[in-house]
Amino acid sequence: MVSQAVYSVIGTEVNGDCVLFMGNGTLLCNKNVKIETEQVGNVTLELKNDVWYYTASVDCKITIQGKVYQLKAAEYKKITLG
Repeated sequence: MVSQAVYSVIGTEVNGDCVLFMGNGTLLCNKNVKIETEQVGNVTLELKNDVWYYTASVDCKITIQGKVYQLKAAEYKKITLG
Protein backbone atom coordinates (compact mmCIF):
# COMPACT_ATOMS: atom_id res chain seq x y z
CA MET A 1 0.00 0.00 0.00
CA VAL A 2 1.18 3.51 -0.83
CA SER A 3 -0.56 6.53 0.65
CA GLN A 4 -0.15 10.29 0.58
CA ALA A 5 -3.06 11.12 2.85
CA VAL A 6 -3.76 12.12 6.43
CA TYR A 7 -5.56 8.81 6.85
CA SER A 8 -6.30 5.84 4.63
CA VAL A 9 -8.10 2.52 4.96
CA ILE A 10 -8.17 -0.58 2.78
CA GLY A 11 -10.61 -3.26 3.88
CA THR A 12 -11.45 -6.57 2.24
CA GLU A 13 -14.13 -9.18 2.81
CA VAL A 14 -13.96 -12.93 2.33
CA ASN A 15 -16.38 -12.73 -0.64
CA GLY A 16 -14.07 -10.38 -2.56
CA ASP A 17 -15.84 -7.10 -1.78
CA CYS A 18 -13.55 -4.28 -0.66
CA VAL A 19 -13.44 -0.63 0.29
CA LEU A 20 -10.63 1.90 -0.05
CA PHE A 21 -10.82 5.27 1.69
CA MET A 22 -8.39 8.15 1.20
CA GLY A 23 -8.87 10.98 3.67
CA ASN A 24 -7.41 14.44 3.06
CA GLY A 25 -4.93 13.16 0.52
CA THR A 26 -3.85 12.92 -3.10
CA LEU A 27 -2.81 9.25 -3.50
CA LEU A 28 -3.81 5.80 -2.29
CA CYS A 29 -2.94 2.57 -4.06
CA ASN A 30 -2.64 -1.15 -3.56
CA LYS A 31 -1.70 -3.86 -6.06
CA ASN A 32 -4.90 -3.57 -8.16
CA VAL A 33 -6.30 -0.09 -7.54
CA LYS A 34 -4.95 3.47 -7.50
CA ILE A 35 -6.76 6.65 -6.44
CA GLU A 36 -5.16 9.96 -7.45
CA THR A 37 -6.29 13.58 -7.10
CA GLU A 38 -4.67 16.89 -7.97
CA GLN A 39 -6.28 18.60 -4.98
CA VAL A 40 -6.32 17.28 -1.43
CA GLY A 41 -9.62 15.50 -0.96
CA ASN A 42 -11.58 12.53 0.31
CA VAL A 43 -12.37 9.55 -1.93
CA THR A 44 -14.12 6.29 -1.09
CA LEU A 45 -13.96 3.44 -3.59
CA GLU A 46 -16.08 0.35 -2.99
CA LEU A 47 -16.39 -3.01 -4.76
CA LYS A 48 -19.75 -4.54 -3.93
CA ASN A 49 -21.08 -7.65 -5.72
CA ASP A 50 -18.56 -7.16 -8.58
CA VAL A 51 -19.65 -3.52 -9.15
CA TRP A 52 -17.41 -0.51 -8.36
CA TYR A 53 -18.82 2.62 -6.70
CA TYR A 54 -17.13 5.82 -5.62
CA THR A 55 -17.73 8.98 -3.62
CA ALA A 56 -15.32 11.89 -4.05
CA SER A 57 -15.08 15.43 -2.70
CA VAL A 58 -12.79 16.41 -5.62
CA ASP A 59 -12.23 15.23 -9.20
CA CYS A 60 -10.12 12.07 -9.25
CA LYS A 61 -8.37 9.54 -11.44
CA ILE A 62 -9.01 5.94 -10.48
CA THR A 63 -7.07 3.06 -11.99
CA ILE A 64 -8.58 -0.42 -11.64
CA GLN A 65 -6.42 -3.28 -12.91
CA GLY A 66 -4.65 -1.03 -15.42
CA LYS A 67 -7.76 0.75 -16.77
CA VAL A 68 -7.92 4.51 -16.01
CA TYR A 69 -11.14 6.37 -15.19
CA GLN A 70 -11.26 10.18 -14.95
CA LEU A 71 -14.12 10.91 -12.55
CA LYS A 72 -15.80 14.08 -11.35
CA ALA A 73 -16.48 14.83 -7.69
CA ALA A 74 -19.72 13.01 -6.82
CA GLU A 75 -21.74 11.27 -4.16
CA TYR A 76 -21.94 7.47 -4.45
CA LYS A 77 -21.84 6.80 -8.19
CA LYS A 78 -21.39 3.55 -10.05
CA ILE A 79 -18.25 3.27 -12.18
CA THR A 80 -19.08 1.81 -15.58
CA LEU A 81 -16.18 -0.43 -16.47
CA GLY A 82 -15.32 -0.68 -20.10
